[in-house]
Amino acid sequence: MTKVMNIGTSRRSNLNRRRSLEVELPEWLIRVLEYRVAEANEGADDDPVDLNDVVEWCLVAPITIREVPFYESAIPGVTTALSSWLEESTYDPATRRAPEVFS
Repeated sequence: MTKVMNIGTSRRSNLNRRRSLEVELPEWLIRVLEYRVAEANEGADDDPVDLNDVVEWCLVAPITIREVPFYESAIPGVTTALSSWLEESTYDPATRRAPEVFS
């Protein structure tokens, strides 16, 4: 059987390379993000979540499966990079609960 498509790992690795980005945010939003970091780390012993993890999830969460082909068309390799990112992500917003730190 022949392969229909070959998604190379080189494209994925280039798109999963980390870069810094400086943004200005209002204080209340920064505090909400910090709250989510504390919330995610409440009771966690290993692999703590940091601010980058939470910000990334906030940016990735609105992306729908329906949009991915459009992004892939404009940015070849983004599907593989997104899939890899999802597998490696440490933040799980679905398990959010109120942390004792802010109680």
